[in-house]
Amino acid sequence: NFITIRRRDDTAVPLLAPNQDIYLRENIRSRLLVAAQAVPRHQEETYRQALENVSTWVRAYYDTDDATTKAFLDEVDQLSQQNISMDLPETLQSQAMLEKLMQTRVRNLLAQPAAGTTEAK
Repeated sequence: NFITIRRRDDTAVPLLAPNQDIYLRENIRSRLLVAAQAVPRHQEETYRQALENVSTWVRAYYDTDDATTKAFLDEVDQLSQQNISMDLPETLQSQAMLEKLMQTRVRNLLAQPAAGTTEAK
């Protein structure tokens, strides 16, 4: 009788100790920062995973019937649907024009007589 095993239904709400809510808020804040930092880096998987963590934690530990919580979850869900990846071309269209410009400048420099090679008459 030292260990007791009980069946739990899925409707049991996880409870936090009063001093643990600080850690939950900081974890949520941290994951939101990770998601924000993933945007300019176009790290789609990191972005989605961080927002999924936030959504899971808020749904597990906050009152989802509260209007503020609902609004927050709606925002997180909308953000997670945003596409942050960019399709960048493998080669730039301007590359050929820049190469031509550089070749022209090199030819012009080579075609100019050197400053010390002209003879005085």
